[in-house]
Amino acid sequence: MKYFFFILILGCNAWIKAQTTLTFEPRFKGKALVLTDYETELSQDSIQIETFKCYISSIKLMQKDSIVFVQKESYHLLDAEDKNSLEISLETLNKVEFDSIQFNIGIDSLTSVSGVYGGALDPTKGMYWTWQSGYINFKLEGIAADCPARHHRFQYHIGGYEPPFCAMRKKVLAVNAADNIKIQIDLDSFIKQIDLSQEYEVMSPNKTAMSLADLVASIFYIQNEN
Repeated sequence: MKYFFFILILGCNAWIKAQTTLTFEPRFKGKALVLTDYETELSQDSIQIETFKCYISSIKLMQKDSIVFVQKESYHLLDAEDKNSLEISLETLNKVEFDSIQFNIGIDSLTSVSGVYGGALDPTKGMYWTWQSGYINFKLEGIAADCPARHHRFQYHIGGYEPPFCAMRKKVLAVNAADNIKIQIDLDSFIKQIDLSQEYEVMSPNKTAMSLADLVASIFYIQNEN
């Protein structure tokens, strides 16, 4: 009887769920992003961010370039207004060994044309244009003193799924932690590489949006400890 229970315990342990938590941290001005009201008075050369949203999808864990875990129904909307949205939990049946994480920044073409969804993909989230243009993968809005638009507002809505304007980007990041992974998003770097006095509004899939999609992919990183 004791032997039976020992086998039973071993069998249960083989199916114990393990969890990895991904925490995304948008950063601006050297610290965690704090959104501001765009009506706030601007000082010279000031930049303030009003809205930050971004889709993360198709999350995979990798070990030596081989996939060891794929999250099902993997669609997540990061929203700086909702701190809970910045944390994603991955559950596996067993603890898996992995050395990198892969995900898409944006929504794939098949999902974009497959109809109206709920949850993170619900059009009421403000991240969907039309079936012709698909989802907005990355949205950044705010104000800048040198932006000549009305109220000094800049708006970057980066998306699109049809060639040649497919804005989804794949990102692979090396990791050295398994349980809690912090992925930082350097919004300073994004803004500093744009001339806000000339290029302050992108609202549809086009050539400029493709260049900005490449830039978006470059601002995700993990500050791994040595």
